[in-house]
Amino acid sequence: MGRNKIKIEKKAVSQQFVTYSKRKAGIAKKAKELAILCDTDVLLLTISPKGTPDLVLGPKSNFEDVIKKFSDQSPNERHKKKRECLQALSKAFKSDKDHEVDVEQLMKLGIPETSPAIKSQQELFKLTREIQHAKNMLGPLQYIDEVYTIANIGLLISMEWHIEKLIRKNRIQKVHTFRMKIA
Repeated sequence: MGRNKIKIEKKAVSQQFVTYSKRKAGIAKKAKELAILCDTDVLLLTISPKGTPDLVLGPKSNFEDVIKKFSDQSPNERHKKKRECLQALSKAFKSDKDHEVDVEQLMKLGIPETSPAIKSQQELFKLTREIQHAKNMLGPLQYIDEVYTIANIGLLISMEWHIEKLIRKNRIQKVHTFRMKIA
């Protein structure tokens, strides 16, 4: 005898604790299996009806590493992934009238895309990337305080090469900007 589909709806308070513990155990098992089968990092964070946080990590997952990977994504990338996941759910449940997924309604449940917090995060992420790009462009120049004290000829040659590269890129950008203003 097969299982019957249950309607997904909010349970009565007296049933929430039992349902939560059973389903949490099931999803934790699935998360650990996914980590093993796909050799991937898994972090599952749930908050019980009582407000107690529960954390499930894959066998090889490190909490700090997983959070770092997630936080390295821009808010736009996270928002895009959230939308893609909800659209996939919607597609999967399209034929099942008891499990309809309203993507737009669920997207509104999080922080609005235009909130000041998101704008600040986006600006911070953008500036962080620009700083990292500038450091990459400078190469060894970023570590030099006083050029006259350098005694290593290899470092001086490398610095000269980086300066020439920056000058070439600057000239190309200047010509491009000039042409755009004329057009």
